[in-house]
This record gives sequence, C-alpha cells and structure tokens, in this order.
Amino acid sequence: MARFIEWQPGSGEAEAREAMSAVSTVDPRVTEKVVAGRTCEGFDLGETLQSIACPALLLDRDVSLGGLIRDQDIELFSSSLPKSS
Repeated sequence: MARFIEWQPGSGEAEAREAMSAVSTVDPRVTEKVVAGRTCEGFDLGETLQSIACPALLLDRDVSLGGLIRDQDIELFSSSLPKSS
C-alpha cells in the first residue's frame, strides 16, 4: 500500500486498499510485471494473433476523426489472424 500511495500522489489509504482489492485476483506474476513497468516484456504480437481461436471483430474507423485502429493495424491483424476475411 505504501508503494501505491507513493506512486499516486494525493491518494490515501482508502484508494490504496481499493487498488489492492482489484489486483488481489490477478496472477502475482502479472502484478509484478506491471509494478516493474515490464508489461510488454516477452510479448510477441504475431504469436498472440496466431493463437486467437474465437471470432474477432475489428471496427475500422478514420483515426483523424477519433478512430482507434489505424489502416496499418487492420492490415497487420488481417494478415495475422487465422482464417481472416
């Protein structure tokens, strides 16, 4: 809790307890990576995309108008997802 309060200036014990409650159900190895700032360490997007076994829907919208997925992201996902159409 002390680390949370240190990292979140202006927060107090109540906020720290709420945050600790939220992460209490998360795998400790994940929490450790988040705390250490290594959340993407060892992450391979291509490998992850290839392992998707359920339908996935990407909504293509104009980024300049607030869309979140760029054209190159659509191309990457389309070419990497199994059975993409």
